Amino acid sequence: MLEETAENYKSIGKGDIYIENKCVIADTGCFSEENLTAAREKKIDAFIPDQNFRKRDVRFETKRRHVPHSEDSFVYDDFSYDTEKDVVICPAGQILPPAHGAIRKLKNYSYKTYHTSKAVCAACQLRSKCLKSEKSRWRNYQVLVDSDKPDVVTGMINKIDSPHGREVYLKRMGIVEPVFADIRTQKRLDHFTLRTQANVNIQWLLYCIVHNLVKITNYGPALQTAWMQRTREARRFCPAALP
Repeated sequence: MLEETAENYKSIGKGDIYIENKCVIADTGCFSEENLTAAREKKIDAFIPDQNFRKRDVRFETKRRHVPHSEDSFVYDDFSYDTEKDVVICPAGQILPPAHGAIRKLKNYSYKTYHTSKAVCAACQLRSKCLKSEKSRWRNYQVLVDSDKPDVVTGMINKIDSPHGREVYLKRMGIVEPVFADIRTQKRLDHFTLRTQANVNIQWLLYCIVHNLVKITNYGPALQTAWMQRTREARRFCPAALP
């Protein structure tokens, strides 16, 4: 997308320099070491959250009570980890020792797994609140023991978790989502009517062109008038500042 944006700038004679130091907001689907590295190399002020950023956001601490049928279910925070004894204590008071071959590598993280026996969980009166289904043998609990995330990944996570990062990322919803809502609701593209990826791409681009033309029709003249008015005022107060 950055490369296509640069090409669009080139087509109107502005060149690559216009994408440098620009703010780019993308959703979690774009979070990867490759994309973050590319943004850094292109000198882009990127805001791309990882898949777990909402779990770390204090504003979503009350999310659980708004999800139907989950008020009585145990969550990760209902368990306690004893660092000295290296065990986990479940809400029922049972001790979960480290599992056999406990260390598990997952991407850039290493987790240690804890769980009790099948017999203990089967006899527990709180089983229905703890396990996802009757077929589950026991409840697993994982503790993060090591992380070898690249600096570019760690830097972006810290950036998104900052108050400024959260404020900037919130703007994405107001910028991007109304476009999809307009195309789907007002332009009535609630499903594609063609087959093959090539034809679907053409149909989507045609709808995007219509969306942009409506924007230009509705807001283009008004923006041009406002810009001309500001230019006249600037010339009046500082004639030497503008040609």
